[in-house]
Amino acid sequence: MRFNSLIPELSVRNIEKSKNFYINILGFKLEYERIKDKFAFFIIR
Repeated sequence: MRFNSLIPELSVRNIEKSKNFYINILGFKLEYERIKDKFAFFIIR
């Protein structure tokens, strides 16, 4: 996987609502996730 030189990080209150928004509304793809850490990494499709 190739990363950009700048990857923004966001803190959210509700990870499930945020994942739904980024995937279903904005069209991002969930690249990987650490459920225990409540961490998700999205990429643009």
